[in-house]
Amino acid sequence: DGMLPALFAELHPTFCTPLYSTLVCGAVAALIAGLFPIGVIAELVSVGTLFAFAMVCAGVIVLRHTQPDSHRPVVVPFSPFVPGLGVLLAFGQILFLPWTAWVRMALWMAGGMVLWVLYGSKGGQDEVYERVE
Repeated sequence: DGMLPALFAELHPTFCTPLYSTLVCGAVAALIAGLFPIGVIAELVSVGTLFAFAMVCAGVIVLRHTQPDSHRPVVVPFSPFVPGLGVLLAFGQILFLPWTAWVRMALWMAGGMVLWVLYGSKGGQDEVYERVE
């Protein structure tokens, strides 16, 4: 969508994977793993994964009500009970994480919002993106 430099869209000729994106993400992950204690990283991964799961479950409920006629190749059984239970269980598990994990998550999300306001809200170039079907 034009939000990142074109270099990050280049694919490896043999494996058809985003080569430079993979290298940069791997280097950043290695740097973080080398600088922070494993317990802190584990808490951040836990709170982030649980929060993302809860948001996906909530999104399923919202989309089922706001766009009931959309094509859905995957059927969610007992909706909205199952995704609602997913939201409750994920947030229930987040409640048992240390308060420092909550603070770090809030800071991480605030940083992401600042980055979006300063850079991402300007919008990408949709015409650069070619849909591959």
